[in-house]
Amino acid sequence: GATGPDETGKEEIIQTGFKRRPIRDGGGKPSPGRRAPPKRALTALAAVGTAIMNACPSAAHDIMASLARQDTDMLFKAAMMDTIRQLMCKGSWEIAKGQRFYLDLMTHTARKANNIDSEYPQELKGLPDALCGLRWLHEHGQEPWWLPPEHTPHAIGASGPEGIWDAEEWVLLKADVTKAYRRVKISRKGWEYQIAIIKGKLAALMLRMLCYMFPSMDWAFVYVDDFAFFIQRRWANSLAWALLAALAALGCPLFWEKIIMGLVNTWLGFQIQTTLPAAAVGHLKHKVMVSLLIGIADGKLHSHDQIAGGLGCLPWATNAFPVVKPFLQPFWSWKTAVKRAGKPSSLLRMIARVILLLIISVITSTLPFCPTSLTHGATDAGADDTTAIVGGWFS
Repeated sequence: GATGPDETGKEEIIQTGFKRRPIRDGGGKPSPGRRAPPKRALTALAAVGTAIMNACPSAAHDIMASLARQDTDMLFKAAMMDTIRQLMCKGSWEIAKGQRFYLDLMTHTARKANNIDSEYPQELKGLPDALCGLRWLHEHGQEPWWLPPEHTPHAIGASGPEGIWDAEEWVLLKADVTKAYRRVKISRKGWEYQIAIIKGKLAALMLRMLCYMFPSMDWAFVYVDDFAFFIQRRWANSLAWALLAALAALGCPLFWEKIIMGLVNTWLGFQIQTTLPAAAVGHLKHKVMVSLLIGIADGKLHSHDQIAGGLGCLPWATNAFPVVKPFLQPFWSWKTAVKRAGKPSSLLRMIARVILLLIISVITSTLPFCPTSLTHGATDAGADDTTAIVGGWFS
């Protein structure tokens, strides 16, 4: 499904090399986040999101200015949270003892969108935790970035204008959750498996609700407890505060010191530049991997622990560089063969140089709504005991 019970199967297809896969929701359930923004249908929650953005007109300016000042106090007042909860669904909402989330509010709000997991919050019991302060982006010598409110048009209506997606600029809003593994009470037996299922389904439900409430939010992602939102720059301030306020109103314990928004941002260890768009390995991990690959390319002696540590980094980096994956098998064979220490073979040294060339490059891609080229091509290779052949085609 994609946006509702009447639109089953209309998800977006993403192609990576020869692989074609649909965008998946965190729980594999119907969600508007699985379709491109212009193709999403609206639900009753779209009006709720618009009402939230218009409820506190001065809040966006105050909160974004607070972020720019690097204040440590949360500006979401109790009265503001109560107002947002009433906009989501009228009623008397309270957190029961031993809980952290407004589970009843989640259920009643999700029902407005006919969400398949609307009853799931009733199965959960959360734990309270203290909230911390706020911090803004201060990396690589860049100044904190935010949009002055007088230059930011406010979103009018439930969704953004159609037909302009390919000309837009995005910013990336990153939010984290405090101690996500403590948010749910579970039995001691098999807790690792249980927490993965429970936290994943709850995070997917919250993300789904945000997509329903804020159709003007282009893309949203969650990995365990790390949220990422791609927002159009022209209404970044008003939409960013509304997203954070909605999460806080649901009881999500946001880690305010890790909330960051900018044209360049780091999420899950990857540095993302929204203006290109481009993704690359984060600065610190990039230095570690480059140092490792240079050492292997130079044929230096490596201990077994150094090889094992390097193989812990390289597979992770292949998420940004999928073409590197086939080159990793010889490294695992090297690790198995080396008991104490050893030098890399000529094959490993050559592969390290190839991976190094890819790692130091910046991976760019076309904007998600730009027309793609009609040219297609592929390459392949084959070999036997005496010959090697490389070929390809394009049309």
